[in-house]
Amino acid sequence: MIHCVLALDYEDEEMASMIEKAVGVDNEGFVSTFIRGAVMEARMTAGSIPSLLQTINDFLRCSVIAENAVKLCKNKKIRRN
Repeated sequence: MIHCVLALDYEDEEMASMIEKAVGVDNEGFVSTFIRGAVMEARMTAGSIPSLLQTINDFLRCSVIAENAVKLCKNKKIRRN
């Protein structure tokens, strides 16, 4: 088995938690995520390098989309107040 650990650093713990919740649904069984302050740690395991690369790619794509959505929601909330 091949293992990978990614650490994604966000602006604060709230943002990291929101992104973790958003990507958690898609990654159940493939990626384990943990929050440590403003860092979301993701642990992945696969049987081959191509499989692991696909998992990493999918995870990062989902994370980018979640990050953009959280930022958009935060910006709209700030403008409304």
